[in-house]
Amino acid sequence: MPEERLPKLSFNRLKTLDKDKPDIDFNWVSQFRAIAELNAFAEELSVHHTNGLLRYKDDILEKAHNYYFSTDIQRTLNSTNYPLYRMLCSYNSSDP
Repeated sequence: MPEERLPKLSFNRLKTLDKDKPDIDFNWVSQFRAIAELNAFAEELSVHHTNGLLRYKDDILEKAHNYYFSTDIQRTLNSTNYPLYRMLCSYNSSDP
């Protein structure tokens, strides 16, 4: 993609902001980096290298899915708001 395209400019700005002052609340690049660090694949790729992102795309998506699924299960188990849901839920990732 040419450097003057708006998506490229936006992505480069987000990367710069992530380097200077990471903010996981408002910057998806910072969010992605935080997930990568949590899932221990930050070593094998960097958000700043697009080729690495493409090469490990399937692995990244699977690890992110597993991370969020396990986080959801933990929140469900620890929640006091919906005890009935805990009894009904099968904790299967293929369930809607």
